[in-house]
Amino acid sequence: MLRLAAFGLAQKLILRRVLADVGPKRTKPFRLDELVDVEGSGEVWQRLVQSINAVSWAAISNNLVGFLYEAIVEAEYRHLLGQYYTAEDVVDILTTFAIRAPGDTAMDPAGGGGSFARSLYHRKRALGDTHEQALSEIWAFDIAAFAAELTTITLATADTVEPAAYPRVLLRDFFSVRPGMKTELQIPGETGPLTVPKSFDAIVGNPPYISYRRQTNRSTIERALVQASRELALPAFTGKSDAYVWFFIQATRFLQQGGRLAFIVSAAMLFADYGVPLVRFLGRYYRIRAVVDSSVERWFVDADTNTVMLMLEREDDEDARAGSDIRFIRLRRPLAQLLPAADRPDRRGALEDLVDELLTAPAGVGDPRWQVNVRRQGTDGGLTLVGDADEEQVEIEEDE
Repeated sequence: MLRLAAFGLAQKLILRRVLADVGPKRTKPFRLDELVDVEGSGEVWQRLVQSINAVSWAAISNNLVGFLYEAIVEAEYRHLLGQYYTAEDVVDILTTFAIRAPGDTAMDPAGGGGSFARSLYHRKRALGDTHEQALSEIWAFDIAAFAAELTTITLATADTVEPAAYPRVLLRDFFSVRPGMKTELQIPGETGPLTVPKSFDAIVGNPPYISYRRQTNRSTIERALVQASRELALPAFTGKSDAYVWFFIQATRFLQQGGRLAFIVSAAMLFADYGVPLVRFLGRYYRIRAVVDSSVERWFVDADTNTVMLMLEREDDEDARAGSDIRFIRLRRPLAQLLPAADRPDRRGALEDLVDELLTAPAGVGDPRWQVNVRRQGTDGGLTLVGDADEEQVEIEEDE
């Protein structure tokens, strides 16, 4: 808890330093109050303030706060929460897939360090959205206070020259959120509390990898699933499913026809006992555009699981889903070799080109960058079953 308290304090001091740096550049400059009683507050406090003030934080990498979170919060604590910092290349690939046009509304249901929310913001700005429009059309939720604060600060500093920054970030369990519900969040200039959009064009994120044994919000999840069952056809899921499985169900309630869902999740979904009903569910509501993993790098080095990027598109027409192709893509090159660095001006175009190639790559092993297998989605999400699916499941250890 002391580490988290120190981290929260460091966040606020960094935000103050960023605002002090960019204040004179704003259309309407502002002044910050001086810190109270710095001289008498102790040697450690003074060293922290002096260290932060010595750096121009406004010029640091986009994912600074996520890096700090990874460095300060103990790995064991993050493991218990199923939270892992997502590499910038992975984040940008998924948001490039999900956001296709200015005005797209977007959500990250598990905000974490705010990497996805910030990437969504820059993607929308690149496509032509204004600062205020981009912030008003991005929503994020997190069950943990420090993570919600992290996402808020990350979005608030996404463009520090603009005159106002009011992110739509809520400290709330995603499974307690309903489409169109009123929230406790109020924004200057808006009349009354804000309302969660009834539907979104894009949902992205890195939902937590928590075993069913460690889920402390089971009752909230169960209530959400009961509500979802009135709107969606749910297969017979096992009660031992990892937490990220339920994020697919809840997210589907918010995604409109043609909207895109892009998650990075445990590769266990491809072989765990809950994998078949999950894939069947996805096949019932989505075109499964691509499943991407890597043979040369792990995207979460300190996690106990390998991961895959899932790119899905909501499709209500059964024939369109059944006739769609699923691409299973195994990368043969690290992402750092497939994309320019984050600060390069050609990165946006390279991201768009890479996503387009992944969605259209032909089957085979001829491309040195990746190997591709293509399978018709059909009516069962691309599953090839022999006999009774429930009896053919491969048993694995629950902790896997």
